[in-house]
Amino acid sequence: MTENSTNAWGIERAFINESFKYEQIVLVAHSLGALVLRKALLLAKRDHKEWLDSCKMILFAPAHHGFKMRNLIFESLSSIETILSGLGLISFPVLENLKPNSFIIQNLLHDSMQLLDKKQGNFTIADQIIWSKEEEIVRNEHFGQDSIPLLVENKAHHAICKPDSQYLIPYHLVVKSLYA
Repeated sequence: MTENSTNAWGIERAFINESFKYEQIVLVAHSLGALVLRKALLLAKRDHKEWLDSCKMILFAPAHHGFKMRNLIFESLSSIETILSGLGLISFPVLENLKPNSFIIQNLLHDSMQLLDKKQGNFTIADQIIWSKEEEIVRNEHFGQDSIPLLVENKAHHAICKPDSQYLIPYHLVVKSLYA
């Protein structure tokens, strides 16, 4: 199957020259997005996507070992939502998947390690991981064979991936990956 074929939903893609091939793809994700990205890459492997070996991952505060629910709720929700969720009056199903040792998290790690054991899983290794030294939302724990994380001071979970005039690490890491 070529990349010009219809996708899984039957939607035709625009024509792509058969000789075109990405030399390098840099995928960047933050928090829950790291789990989504890892799952997407595993699905691409299952579908034998040729571009997979061109991918590099940069992950900011990845939630690949879950999160600290109370801290996430208090940082993410308004006061009324916090009160209602604390009372169990509203719920967020995705939060169940982010509990440490959830089925989703264990399955991602298992599938990644199986591919690595077979020497077919280099795409599962994050090129860069960036965590805040003051991280209060996600669990800063090693995943699979990822690179050693960069720990950044004075950046909260929600800001670790956002460059500004004083904090250019996110920008520099992406540019470095593109030209490495």
